[in-house]
Amino acid sequence: MRNMWIIARREYGHYFISPIAYAVAFLLFLIVGIIFGLIKTQAPNAPADLQGELGSAMTIFLFMTPALTMRLLADEQRSGTMELLLTGPIRAWEIVVGKWLGAWLFTWTLLLFLAFVYGSVLTAYGNPDYGVLTTSFIGLGMVLGALLALGIIGSAVTSNLVGAMIIGLTINLFLWMFGFAMEAVAGWFSTIDWVQKFSQYMNFTSHLENFQSGVFASIDFAFYVSIIAVSLYLTTRLVESRRWR
Repeated sequence: MRNMWIIARREYGHYFISPIAYAVAFLLFLIVGIIFGLIKTQAPNAPADLQGELGSAMTIFLFMTPALTMRLLADEQRSGTMELLLTGPIRAWEIVVGKWLGAWLFTWTLLLFLAFVYGSVLTAYGNPDYGVLTTSFIGLGMVLGALLALGIIGSAVTSNLVGAMIIGLTINLFLWMFGFAMEAVAGWFSTIDWVQKFSQYMNFTSHLENFQSGVFASIDFAFYVSIIAVSLYLTTRLVESRRWR
């Protein structure tokens, strides 16, 4: 566990000197700020929440998390330091989880900044429901954890940074489109209860919508945790396979 936290701290600190991380943060704050301004000015009587803004933030992260994860393992493989790590007194899962955790903590830093800035604006000019705002940010944080875990798979597959980003983006887009496919399935079999429930459960975005409605259900939390766990497990297996190459 100690090794995992050392790696996590190192990766977290690396983002603050990474131009890619600053580019992602800049685009996130710019786009969310524009959407926030448009929604609040064109619909001044709209509820004092961030549902539209956080939904947009999820779409932004869908495309940008591969840029945050592409170097996590690919860079170690490209520079040859992965072999040194694997021959040292450190386990593969500690490397994988530590790197993912560092990236997740960085995105939580961005979320906390968003929560402070826009929460302060809503408090000054409206009467927001802080419970809904809290669950919304928690839900988005869980989505980010899942997207980062999926993205790190691409970083484990190849040592090419661009290739790792493309693989991660492909996985994210597949998951996103799979959600739309589940909505279509639910429409086709609207009279079959178990199909409706299964389709809703497998829809990646529907769980976030529950968080944004102020609902903190264990099934939604478990859905994202299961994606994180399976993704990190697969990545660990990929990293361990390098021991025998």
